[in-house]
Amino acid sequence: MQIDKINKNLEIIFETIPDGLVITDLDAGIVDANPAAIRLMGVPSKQEIIKQNILDFLLEEEKIKARIDFKSILTAGRSENQIYRMGTKDRGELSVEMNASLLKDTDGRNIGFLVVFRPLFDPGLMKSGWDPFTKPLPIHFHDIIGKSESMQKIFRIIQKVADKDTTVLIEGETGTGKELIAQALHQRSNRRDNIFIPVNCGALTESLLESELFGHEKGAFSGAVSRKFGIFETADKGTVFLDEINNASMNVQAKLLRLIEKGEFIRVGGNEVIRCDIRLLASSNQRIADLVEEKKFREDLYHRLNVVEIIVPPLRVRKEDIPLMIGHFLEQYNKKFNKQARLHEKTIRHLIRYSWPGNVRELLNLIQSLVLLNQTGLILPHDLPEAILGEEMTRVTSLSFKSIKEKVVTDFEARYFKALLKETSGNVSRAAKTARMSRRLLIDKLKLYHITPSSFKI
Repeated sequence: MQIDKINKNLEIIFETIPDGLVITDLDAGIVDANPAAIRLMGVPSKQEIIKQNILDFLLEEEKIKARIDFKSILTAGRSENQIYRMGTKDRGELSVEMNASLLKDTDGRNIGFLVVFRPLFDPGLMKSGWDPFTKPLPIHFHDIIGKSESMQKIFRIIQKVADKDTTVLIEGETGTGKELIAQALHQRSNRRDNIFIPVNCGALTESLLESELFGHEKGAFSGAVSRKFGIFETADKGTVFLDEINNASMNVQAKLLRLIEKGEFIRVGGNEVIRCDIRLLASSNQRIADLVEEKKFREDLYHRLNVVEIIVPPLRVRKEDIPLMIGHFLEQYNKKFNKQARLHEKTIRHLIRYSWPGNVRELLNLIQSLVLLNQTGLILPHDLPEAILGEEMTRVTSLSFKSIKEKVVTDFEARYFKALLKETSGNVSRAAKTARMSRRLLIDKLKLYHITPSSFKI
């Protein structure tokens, strides 16, 4: 009788728990699902999903990583919480937090998986009639891809400031996608119907940059045979993005300061004061604050540019975004080259472990090359460049003990602080007390690793 009662209680829990519960076989084929799972998967009845592969309910670019996660469960016994996007063509996308555990029979043999997932939104919204499929978390935000905490923070900043006519300074390593962020700010702004002009300050000499931005009068310098309108005149009512502004000379910086403060400038070789109405966005692949200290950048211009600061993390610190990008770029270049290439799971592991010194641009170019050159349909590890395959061993043998130790400590600290905030639901004071460190030091560490405490609040 006691066993029957326990079984009845378990059945009630299975049927009423708000989290989606799915039981699968070892091939991830669905054996059973509770009502919450059926609702979240967007199907009318259980019969429609029995024997289907649960991974088929994930978006295509999510499946690569999910397959790796499921295989790792066979050795680890369970998976950590991961964020995936699922959905249907009819209902759209839904971001969910998902984990899975290995199921065994009474003889200890592996028989399947128990998959638990929940939507990433306030459950109270569901009660008010809100459909989670209509408002997914942004994973593809304009042309930017990222489900990592650091990228989600950037998406939120863009949403908050895009329509505010203020300067924004975007800092990050080369290839991290700073121009895509500038484009997203423009596309969501009140100036979106007007022109967006990117200018690479690092690709032009001082005199040429000055002429391109501000224009020049006839005879201003040798070769100036006629008046030229500069970018700021051309872009009136639009947005100008100054990429690598850290390369601008002090003379150009002084003119930019006047433009920001007064909305006016003078053409090279001229006297006429010209007014213009533009929004100025800027980026740098170096920390401008450091350049100010070194007297290589005007402090007053820095503060004018840095009204809103966006720091774009390198790809090596947001590895959870790599499978998403691989799937997206695969789809893009398979379509472009009329191919059906896919990556072997071991190939993906190599790409996730690689340090990506060229960041997103390097990953994009690599996937393009792999798809273009592939003839078999399956991209194997030996198809990868030697730089990727040999990096791990090279990194170990070429670095000093101190360097390797620092990397290990850095990786550990990032994982530790995330786990700590998850345990304390984002409460920094409690987390600092648990870690036996000062609150100030913990905050500094969180900033260093681009960890946002609010994202862990329940």
